[in-house]
Amino acid sequence: MEMIIDYTNRRIGIKIVLFGPAMSGKTTMVKQIFKYYNLEDRLSFIENSRGRTMFCDYGFLAFSLGAGWIVDVHIWSATGQDFYSSTREIVLSGTDGIIFVADSQRAILDDNAQSWTELNKYFKDNIQSGMPLNIFLNKIDLDNIISIDELRLMLGIPPNIPISSGIAKDGTNVMPVFLDILNKILRKTAEEEIIL
Repeated sequence: MEMIIDYTNRRIGIKIVLFGPAMSGKTTMVKQIFKYYNLEDRLSFIENSRGRTMFCDYGFLAFSLGAGWIVDVHIWSATGQDFYSSTREIVLSGTDGIIFVADSQRAILDDNAQSWTELNKYFKDNIQSGMPLNIFLNKIDLDNIISIDELRLMLGIPPNIPISSGIAKDGTNVMPVFLDILNKILRKTAEEEIIL
């Protein structure tokens, strides 16, 4: 983990990355998180002319931890497009926690598997040693979708990694997943829980 602790200014900096296949809903999920806090103006997007993520989406939120401490949460989403795959490792550098955004459409299962394999290539030892990681199975409002159990079985996801389902475009279950990963990061490093 790469958490930055500034004792002089009593600030903690953490990085959360949303990772997953192209068009799985990573950017939409980031937008919902910032919309929840009415801070959409803190978001930056590096997109191509079609509005697709080229490099990353980025924004930060700040929360009070009490006792004068502030946590700065830097939220990134990695591009899912293979054309820009070389940027993903850069975006993942220094990550404290990951939200893997999977697409629930059965036809996209191979893309989910490829993206999960890539993530494990970068973080396999960290994931096995308990790096904060949640999986968000998105687009459950569509037809012909897979279940959480199917996703776990088909991708070989260990039972200790939580999978939640939801709908990023309307915010369904987005905030519980975000707050859970944030709490996991803070507990892992500071051994205390914060409820935001």
